[in-house]
Amino acid sequence: MDALGPAPPGGDRDRGYILVAVSVTTFAFVALSGALRLITRAFIIRQLGWDDFCISLALLLSIVSTAFNVKQIHEGGGRHIYYLSPPHAIEARKWVDLAELFVFIITCLTKVSFCLFLMRIPNSKRVIYFLWLLIVALIVVNASCAIVYILQCRPMAALWNPTIEARCWSSNLYLIWGYIQGVFSVVTDFICSGLPIVVLWNVKISSRKKFGICALMALGLFATACCMVRIALFRVVLDPYDPTWSIVTIEIWAILEENLGLIAVNVPVMVPLYRLLREKVPSGYSLMRSYLRKSSSGGASVSQHSSRNRAFQRMKDANQNDAPMDMEPLPGITKTVDTSVDIV
Repeated sequence: MDALGPAPPGGDRDRGYILVAVSVTTFAFVALSGALRLITRAFIIRQLGWDDFCISLALLLSIVSTAFNVKQIHEGGGRHIYYLSPPHAIEARKWVDLAELFVFIITCLTKVSFCLFLMRIPNSKRVIYFLWLLIVALIVVNASCAIVYILQCRPMAALWNPTIEARCWSSNLYLIWGYIQGVFSVVTDFICSGLPIVVLWNVKISSRKKFGICALMALGLFATACCMVRIALFRVVLDPYDPTWSIVTIEIWAILEENLGLIAVNVPVMVPLYRLLREKVPSGYSLMRSYLRKSSSGGASVSQHSSRNRAFQRMKDANQNDAPMDMEPLPGITKTVDTSVDIV
């Protein structure tokens, strides 16, 4: 280990569990939202489209990306390369590089799916043309970044195995393309968040529904924030001499960008499912209100029954008081009346 210089401060620490926790947890929400989206489209609306195909492909690639992230941690990712054996260091770097490649593809498919989703809403030709132009730009920029990433070293294995003799381009080229992709991703995120306002402007629905749909579609801004943090940390955190340790922070933000973007695209599609569940399944508030109504009606009937019983008792007592009674003469002065009857 002397060739790697002095031991890093803090000893043999492991940050891999943080990466695994973020990756697996966010992917669980991605899988759930994706399943509910496809259920909504296939069984409630019954209108599967190309946007669903793109998001399904992105979900499949997200499974592979998550598996790569778990694999790299198993090989020693998240630890200082100083403490890893050469085979483990090579394997960890390989799975890091392969997982990073999927970020370009998944984010591209996510935004293409969102643009195709907006096309399903009645729009003007100008908006449709703009959406197609945006889709072409997304494919060109992200495909270029993926190609540069793959071809920067021939053979590609030299990216993670420095013992292989290879011809590589300048590392600055990939760095430049990485910044271009990041800035382009931020710009397109803001465009995609603002497009629903333009698309829904002339749709005849209530302002409240318009605001709600636009708010749901703007959830992608959380992914935009993660992308901005990832770009800002790229030069600050990344250490080419300790990649298995330094890359973890950037990977966490890349995973959040990738998975939050997928969730944000899936949520607006699930609105019909939410409405159906709200109609079929009573909420806790409705159940409580129904229970209180029944309780109050039951209490009122008991109260009315008691009132009737009390009224009946009062009537019974009154009748008893009006009945003829044998009155005894009271002591004191008595008056005698003589009555004579003439019989003819």
